[in-house]
Amino acid sequence: MPTRGKILVIRGGAIGDFILTLPVLTALRERFPEAHLEVLGYPNVTSLAVASGLAHGSLSIESRALARFFAPRTELDVQLREYFSQFALIFSYLYDPDQFFETNVKSCFTGQFVTGPHRPNDEITHATDLFLSPLKALAIFDADPHPQLNLAAKEPLEGNWIALHPGSGSEKKNWPIEPWTEFARSLQSIHGYN
Repeated sequence: MPTRGKILVIRGGAIGDFILTLPVLTALRERFPEAHLEVLGYPNVTSLAVASGLAHGSLSIESRALARFFAPRTELDVQLREYFSQFALIFSYLYDPDQFFETNVKSCFTGQFVTGPHRPNDEITHATDLFLSPLKALAIFDADPHPQLNLAAKEPLEGNWIALHPGSGSEKKNWPIEPWTEFARSLQSIHGYN
């Protein structure tokens, strides 16, 4: 892949899914520092990657024209065809069981298309490790699995801060509030987080 090529990472899902995929963006930026990297996903979460400098730009997955890419044998939007054609490498973490999306995107460009899992498929492998595994196709084996966002605060913050996200889109994945409260208190007392 050329060092100045363009890379696209496609990630559906809410903020938790996106945060667990941040190590992929970090690893790609470290491996290809001169490449232009973009993300396609939900704007409220992809904007975090752009604001933190992990991505140069983003496109909304909620685009009406993009819906055609999930159907077989359909006329694809010309602007989106041109958009996909500019990338040398595309990583997709979308749920695409019939591979309609993959087939349609591949018809638009001549680069490398790498498919990643859309969600963890076992309880042994940590999600970040699982999402990093497709990078092995680029000989990236030692990526840091810890998600990190470096966002500048609008106002300086005093002390140590940590953000917790106690919910999810699935009721069965949600931890009860009592353990969250205990966990937050222990972080505060042991590590001094606000």
